Amino acid sequence: FFSTTPSDMPMESGPLLSPRSCSAPGHGPEGPQVWKLAVLSLAVLGGALALIPAPSPAMQSLVSASLTSPTIRVPVAPPVSAPYTLQSTHQVASPSLHQAPMGSSQPHQRAGLALAPAATWSPTALVAPLLAAMVGGLVLIARQLVAPARTQSPLTGIDVQGASWAMAAATSELETEVPAGFGVDYPFESSFLRVMKERGFLHQLTDSEALDKKMVEGVVVAYLGFDCTADSLHVGSLLQIMILRHLQQCGHKPIVLVGGGTTKVGDPSGKDASRQMLTEEQIQFNMDGISKVFHKFLKFGDGPTDAMMVNNDEWLGSLKYLEFLRDYGPLFTINRMLNFESVKQRLARESPLTFLEFNYMLLQAYDFLELNRRYGVSLQMGGSDQWGNIINGVELARRVEDQQVFGVTAPLITTSDGRKMGKSAAGAVWLNADKLTPFDYWQFWRNTTDADVVRFLKLFTELPLDRIAELAQLKGKEINTAKKVLADECTRMLHGEECLAEINEAAKALFGGDKGAVAEGMNTVDVSAAKVADGLPIVDLYVEVGFAKTKSEARRLIQGGGARLNDEKIEDLMMVVDSSTFAAGPVKLSSGKKKHVLVQLGEGSVAMMTVAGEKQATEGATMPKKADKMYITTPIYYVNDVPHIGHAYTTVACDIFARFARLDGAKQVDFLTGTDEHGQKVQMSAEKFEMPPQEYVDMRAVRFNELVEALKASNTDFIRTTEARHKRAVEKLWNVLCEKDAIYLGKYEGWYSVRDEAFYAESELVDGKAPTGAEVEWLVEPSYFFRLSAYQDKLLEWYEQNPDSIAPASRRNEVLSFVKGGLQDLSVSRTSFNWGIPVPGEPGHVMYVWIDALTNYLTAAGYAQGEALPSGGYADSDTFQDVWPAQVHVVGKDILRFHAVY
Repeated sequence: FFSTTPSDMPMESGPLLSPRSCSAPGHGPEGPQVWKLAVLSLAVLGGALALIPAPSPAMQSLVSASLTSPTIRVPVAPPVSAPYTLQSTHQVASPSLHQAPMGSSQPHQRAGLALAPAATWSPTALVAPLLAAMVGGLVLIARQLVAPARTQSPLTGIDVQGASWAMAAATSELETEVPAGFGVDYPFESSFLRVMKERGFLHQLTDSEALDKKMVEGVVVAYLGFDCTADSLHVGSLLQIMILRHLQQCGHKPIVLVGGGTTKVGDPSGKDASRQMLTEEQIQFNMDGISKVFHKFLKFGDGPTDAMMVNNDEWLGSLKYLEFLRDYGPLFTINRMLNFESVKQRLARESPLTFLEFNYMLLQAYDFLELNRRYGVSLQMGGSDQWGNIINGVELARRVEDQQVFGVTAPLITTSDGRKMGKSAAGAVWLNADKLTPFDYWQFWRNTTDADVVRFLKLFTELPLDRIAELAQLKGKEINTAKKVLADECTRMLHGEECLAEINEAAKALFGGDKGAVAEGMNTVDVSAAKVADGLPIVDLYVEVGFAKTKSEARRLIQGGGARLNDEKIEDLMMVVDSSTFAAGPVKLSSGKKKHVLVQLGEGSVAMMTVAGEKQATEGATMPKKADKMYITTPIYYVNDVPHIGHAYTTVACDIFARFARLDGAKQVDFLTGTDEHGQKVQMSAEKFEMPPQEYVDMRAVRFNELVEALKASNTDFIRTTEARHKRAVEKLWNVLCEKDAIYLGKYEGWYSVRDEAFYAESELVDGKAPTGAEVEWLVEPSYFFRLSAYQDKLLEWYEQNPDSIAPASRRNEVLSFVKGGLQDLSVSRTSFNWGIPVPGEPGHVMYVWIDALTNYLTAAGYAQGEALPSGGYADSDTFQDVWPAQVHVVGKDILRFHAVY
């Protein structure tokens, strides 16, 4: 029963007892269960054999053959008058005994035993096997009594010898993702782990007891890795830097591992798309840029606890691929790697995961092994998205070097509103001063939301916890004191005391000093003296410095009272600045209460622009006429029928836009097309074909994808509204609208067109039909409504301020006429069919087309495509603010109203 499975044995399903699971007690997580099963099996076997008379010579030959051959051919026929046949059907990794018809040759079968009919037997024949089973049980109990203490895996409930479940987790039978907080409740004695726990850094760790003991006994060498994907780290990496700082302050040795090698591959953890491939020169440039910041937080040198900086390209760059695969490939299984949460999330989003990226896990595990060999590193730390990679390294070191090493992760930090740490509305919050001014860095922390202040004080400052507890008691306006403390402490560590003093002077001038006061810490922008001499409209100046994307947006800012020049509110939309405006020197331009910039005259000016939410610096005296980024979308094609010439027409039109933008120098062009696959029409079409709706839309979507490919369109994405990523985005949008009280439950009663998927008022009908000529029916059903009527005035104002938002002009006038005629609240759920995305908490309702289909443009841009949030739902992807909003959206004239209004 415990023989290994021959390599050529056919196995429709895995053996009950694999070679790995047949370890002796004390040598594997399944040892006790295996030996109990062994004793039970022996008892059953003995009892069964007791039913059989003495074996014939043929049977003896058969048993002998079973011990040497995986395939049994039995030349014995059962008696025709057999009263019964007893068969064991255990699926075991061993040769089986199975009878075949006389003269036939039967290959190996799954049955474990096939016994001949019984002859006369005696109950006394059972005594020997039963005594054997009893003796075996006593031996097992004795071994259990003297065996070392065992702990239980929190993942599977399987007993694991020793304190480290991580070693058992390395087998393919066990999951490697563990819940947040795993291991952090241990009463730590080491100062480092106590600090980590008290300040909120701990998320998961392996073998709490052994790691704590090791850190009490002496210096532990630990490392954190940073890939060189940009020439500066952003504030999202500050958490990891603070961990290294605390480690060193607690008497241990930190190693900063810069990923000169792994950057060539790209870590897929938490990413929606493959990283851009960088050249050797770009990686070196980025490495030089990110290295600067570590010297501000860590002490480097040759001492026992001095920090070191190591580049993993030293060993990864010289690896021989075939040798690496041969030596280390067998130690990793694809099954287990697919089980990592970072991979599962990427695949769930249906985002491509390249083989290159998949290799990153092996390389990071090898980093840990190599650092252990070279520098005695026994602890790897990282964000929680690195847990799977860290466990790989822990297990690799155990298998190759027989070393016990450890892993610790910190939580991925998001703000209370779900945004990923390291991003602001203006873009990344860089740590290098040449990427972000110290004043803007200070202001980022000063603008922290109330709900995040105390948590950030613990994580990003070294203030004593009792002082933080005092600040936590501040409420209302007093909490601004805590925010200033946070901003001061964070800025002091990164930029120094002298720089902080200058920033505080600047802040005093901005928020509490004389009107028009300026300070050196503020960001400065040059504008062309020649342009100002001719008179520069104030709306152009706001676009020039990056406070507005368009003149229309600048006008709205002025009309809303948020625009100020030298702290004086700008009232006149037609205001012009000229040379006299700058007679006394630079002027302060403000947008709202928190965005300020110094504007000065210069000959070689740098114009600031905002494109798709990201501020760019462009050399030259004037704003560039082309956009650096473009997001263009086709209509979302309905799959109730096959593609037609109209689908081809709009796809080609958008493709022309996209190709022209690329030729015109746009650095990033996102071109989206796809299919709308929910709704009553689709359900009815599927019923006509007698197919389940999902099967039907799968069939139709292939045709639309083939159309796009046949046209050789240059689209960067093809979205289907039945994808999991879209469901996440729609659910998030629904919840956001509910939180804003923009959705309410009511009852719809009126005319409805299945073809148009639209409701119509009596006054809109033409000869008893929809304005489009479609048939209508009277419908009464409960429905959720979106408060569209509340947005009528805002829409009209927006159309007026953005006259070029709808083209041609005749269609714009059509939309204006429709909106001025009065908007009614919009039905956004249905109960008369069920093919759609269910309304959260309301299983009887499915979301209607305007919440479902129209949201696809947000989904593809990255809305709700980031990490899962502890509070539920998903954050937006890192690229969402860079892509959204779309610049060009092409639709057919018959659906213009829905896209331009709804």
